[in-house]
Amino acid sequence: MQTSDRKFATLCVTVVLIGFGVPGVAAAQESAIEARIGFTGQQLFEHEWQPAKSSDTAIAQTKRVDGDGLGPLHNATSCAACHKNGGGAGVQHNITLITVDPRSSVLTDKKHGGKRLLEVFPALLGPRGGMTFSTVVHDRSTRPGYSSIRDRLVSYVPGGIENTWFDPNQRTIAAIAAQPVVAGRHDSVDFYLSQLNSPALFGAGAIDSIAVERIMALAKRQSEKSYGAITGRFVGKFGWRGQVGSLNQFITQACVGELGLTPGGARASRTDRQGAVNRGRSLDDFERTNITIESVMMASFVTATQAGDPADLDYMNTGRDMSLDEVRKLERFVRSLPRPTELPQPEHSFDDVRDGERLFGRTGCIDCHVADVRPVSGIFSDLLLHDMGPELQSPLSAPLGFETKVQLLKSVSFGERGPTMSSAQSAYGSGEIVARMPKPYPIDEPEQPQFPRGDIPETDTIYWDTLQREWRTPPLWGVADSAPYLHDGRAETLEEAVLWHGGEAAAARNRFYDLSRADKDRVLAFLSSLRAPQPNGPGH
Repeated sequence: MQTSDRKFATLCVTVVLIGFGVPGVAAAQESAIEARIGFTGQQLFEHEWQPAKSSDTAIAQTKRVDGDGLGPLHNATSCAACHKNGGGAGVQHNITLITVDPRSSVLTDKKHGGKRLLEVFPALLGPRGGMTFSTVVHDRSTRPGYSSIRDRLVSYVPGGIENTWFDPNQRTIAAIAAQPVVAGRHDSVDFYLSQLNSPALFGAGAIDSIAVERIMALAKRQSEKSYGAITGRFVGKFGWRGQVGSLNQFITQACVGELGLTPGGARASRTDRQGAVNRGRSLDDFERTNITIESVMMASFVTATQAGDPADLDYMNTGRDMSLDEVRKLERFVRSLPRPTELPQPEHSFDDVRDGERLFGRTGCIDCHVADVRPVSGIFSDLLLHDMGPELQSPLSAPLGFETKVQLLKSVSFGERGPTMSSAQSAYGSGEIVARMPKPYPIDEPEQPQFPRGDIPETDTIYWDTLQREWRTPPLWGVADSAPYLHDGRAETLEEAVLWHGGEAAAARNRFYDLSRADKDRVLAFLSSLRAPQPNGPGH
């Protein structure tokens, strides 16, 4: 291992496993963690996080701080902001993503490529110059300079970006439906901006209990029954792309990615620290070697630290913002959220709801929105990825998962570097992990940036472009209270959501629209009976 790599690896372990920085700030942040010791999971879920006091001054002077609290980059200040009562949220809480088209000539421009990526969005480069193909464009930062970097993206888009699309405070469903993906270009970099809506969390514990083998068996039966017309893939149980394997990972990555909180093991007590000094060990030596079992556990399930600061490439958070026990409390709370139930509404008769469910099956919707996946009933999902056609194509591709017969894209690096400890945002897709990213279909550069870049023929070969059409079947339980719909919230009503279905769901969509108006209303009556748990119910 080269010296620079060894230093970087040591830094990563130090940053992730145990923080030791500015004493005053460190003490303040540890005191904040201690003050929350008695918090329940629900209290942590609703807690309004704040940046560490005086952290900005300390960072400016030393570039090191132990635990910086909220952010700096963040999309919300609490879990409840995006998941009120365990549900989802409106489009104002959507996550914005930037994805570089791997056909961009920047990949081969070793002389200027790194500079161009930094000009577009600094987080497209990792701390050692590795290119990140997809990352989050956070809504805000607790530190200065970020808003101008975010706003600069508008200048690279022909005609600019409507505030009703890009500004979370002005964002509308209509704007997203009119333009689901924004395409931009800066010199040799073609990039796309897209959005993801916050998914509902109720029933997450039940979903986590489903055995992977049962989901895989369901995929096999599904393909056989449809004679290959419906071929679901399993990658993970959570996330719009099925990119998160467990509830624990989902909670941890949300804390890291959405709130800018780095979890970690407990620091050594003052008594232990002083005892080590009394026994002749230096305090620095003690801090370097006293890595707790909790810290090692943390390293095994935290796939990325909080995002670096694009406005200050040297900024780093060397400590923890929350304890692992707090992460576990959050997980237990979310796991306890009750599963939704079927509750016919007064405006619909029992017969209408019953007939609507029958029609839901007859149209073929039930093929993917499977009612029961043992031991869970009423989920109305197969938890599999399906090709939903060009109508729902979005730049950030689905993970390859278990696929092996595919040509992979090679990693790309430059001499320039991005934000220190910037992450690949693996909670949302492939990110910087290009070892498992398929090559794109070869399409020449269009005169103006556009998405999709061009048409690709029907093929069994897996390309980056084909995986852009795959989405995990969202559970329909609670769907009556989960508007807006689809991965980016572009559909205001359930009927609009059905209209957007394509690919493997095109036949079911067409059968639905061939129904009479009365029968369509019966299907919608059935869907309106799939209610979210009441806020005053168990687990709330």
